[in-house]
Amino acid sequence: MAGVFGGDSSVKWLVVSDDPSDVTSEPSPEPGKPRKHRQRGREDTDPGQYFVVSIEVPRTQADKNDLALGLFAAADRLSGLPAGAGRVWFRLKIEDTQNGGPNEDQIKIDWPSSGSSNSPGPESGGSIGPGETIPGTSFGTAT
Repeated sequence: MAGVFGGDSSVKWLVVSDDPSDVTSEPSPEPGKPRKHRQRGREDTDPGQYFVVSIEVPRTQADKNDLALGLFAAADRLSGLPAGAGRVWFRLKIEDTQNGGPNEDQIKIDWPSSGSSNSPGPESGGSIGPGETIPGTSFGTAT
């Protein structure tokens, strides 16, 4: 139902699922071995649901400005792409112990489990659907 990502002296992640299935972890994790690791799983959702991606405001003005410029550039790239084409991205400095951290939940991605009465989202307590106002932004509405 949620994944959080952040930094301390490295990158940490946590994914919490209300009803996981098809979960794999390859190869079986052992500290220090192997150099690569893959985890995957599945959680059913009802049709028409949304991911809600939230990012904590960076702790320094310079990093906050960099994020704002990156988001504007991503929006500009998005407006020039046909629907379903490409991928939009932006950079976000990891707030680890050397960069204003630790911040272990810097990025959060929520989604609703199938049959759940909980709507994921930031402080508003719910997800943003088509035509709804995005709280706390000047970007208008989601489409």
